[in-house]
Amino acid sequence: MNRLLSGLTLLGALLLSSPSYSQSPAVERMQALQDAFHDAHPSARLDRGQGADPLAIASRLKVYAEGDSPLAQSRSFLKRWSEVFGLDSITLVHAETVTMKGRAFVRFDLSYKGLPVVGRQVVLTFDDAGALLRVTSDVLPTTPLAARLVDAEEAVERAELHTGLTARDSKLVNEAVQLDRQGATRVWLVQLPGRTAVIDAHDGSLRNTRTAVHR
Repeated sequence: MNRLLSGLTLLGALLLSSPSYSQSPAVERMQALQDAFHDAHPSARLDRGQGADPLAIASRLKVYAEGDSPLAQSRSFLKRWSEVFGLDSITLVHAETVTMKGRAFVRFDLSYKGLPVVGRQVVLTFDDAGALLRVTSDVLPTTPLAARLVDAEEAVERAELHTGLTARDSKLVNEAVQLDRQGATRVWLVQLPGRTAVIDAHDGSLRNTRTAVHR
C-alpha cells in the first residue's frame, strides 16, 4: 500500500512539473499576448507556433486599420501588435504589394540588427473594401548575435569545401541572419551554381543549402 501511495505521489509530481502544467515565463508571456489579441479580435482564428513562438496566422479578421493604403494599414496594424507577431526586435522591409482577384497582398521581408533575415516574411491580405482579412508570419524569437569570426573570403572557401562546388564569382557573398528555434545566427550567403550555401559566420560550419539563389 505504501508503495502504491509513493508511486501515485511521484506520478503527481511528474505531471505537475511537465510542460502542460508548468510553463516558462516566455511561454506564459506569449500566451498572454495572444489572448489579448484574441480579446481585441474575437472572431479571429489564431494558429499559434510552439511554446514561446509568436503568432503564426491570424485569419477570419475584418479589421480596418489606420492608413490610406494597404501598405500604410499593414504598418499601423503590425506596429500595434508587434509583440504578438514577434516583431518588436525586427525591422519590416516592404517587398511588394500585389493586387489579384479583388485582394491586395502586402509582403514584408525582415531585417534584424541591420542584416536581412533569410527566407522569412510577413504577408497581410486585404479585401477590395480595404479590410484586413489575414496575417501570415513565419517569424521566430530572436537572440543576440554571436561575433563574426569568419570573413567573406573564408566563407566562400568553406562553402566550396562543404559542397564540392566552385563559386563562379567570389564577390557573390552577403551577410545575413538566419532564424531557427535556437534563435538568431549571423551567416554568410554564398552563391554557388544553382544554390546558396548558408555558412555560419561564427564557426564556419555549413548550416544548410538553399536550392534557389538568394536575392
